[in-house]
Amino acid sequence: MAVYLLAIRIKINDMSLKVGSFTFLAESSQMDFTGKLMLSVLGNRLLDSAGMHAEKSGFGMAFLNEHHYTWVLSRLAIEWNDMPGQDGQYTVDTWIESVKSLFSKRNFMIKGADGHVMGYARSIWAMIDVDTR
Repeated sequence: MAVYLLAIRIKINDMSLKVGSFTFLAESSQMDFTGKLMLSVLGNRLLDSAGMHAEKSGFGMAFLNEHHYTWVLSRLAIEWNDMPGQDGQYTVDTWIESVKSLFSKRNFMIKGADGHVMGYARSIWAMIDVDTR
């Protein structure tokens, strides 16, 4: 286990200053009664962005699952000022803040199509051995 963790920490530390950027479209089926993106959809897009960034960086679920490990979301906090409206594009930027022991902190910034910041989020992830938990 220690060898895998060391390899993953090295990969994550190399990525600590690199930002993944992913663009999404707010579709009509994802709107709430006010015509804005539902919070649950935004949460899913944040997790999608984290997963895609980790995969591109070499420490995603595919890599971990081969070695019987996985990421487990421990906490997710979202703060927003605005939500995209129907057919609005928005971008999620994500980056690793830190890695300590078996936990990593990941940050997010949500921006509208015009580049204005709509909100921020932070997540804490734990890596677990799927065989021994």
